[in-house]
Amino acid sequence: MIETVEPLSPLAPDAVDVSYTCIECDGFYAHATSVPRAAAILNRRQSGPGILEFGGEYIHCGEAMESGNPKQRTIYAGVPTGGAPKGYLGTKTLHCRCGFQTEIPHWN
Repeated sequence: MIETVEPLSPLAPDAVDVSYTCIECDGFYAHATSVPRAAAILNRRQSGPGILEFGGEYIHCGEAMESGNPKQRTIYAGVPTGGAPKGYLGTKTLHCRCGFQTEIPHWN
């Protein structure tokens, strides 16, 4: 959960310090970023419970999550009956040092 967005010290043009609390571990963290990137974070839907997508990284427990091997998932409309799948979705698994993991879409 984002707690504050404040100017950097010393002042830097078009940059802010964003602080947040991880709802999983209750840790408090802060990162410097650009004003447009901070605005984009505040104006979008949440990435997932306890996850902050920040600067191209997925953050959990204040650290960038490590990615696992990409996988390909089959998507069926309804119960699979042996027919052709409706589509394929590439995913990769992200792992946090605390043991939390999640899958996100992955395009080759």
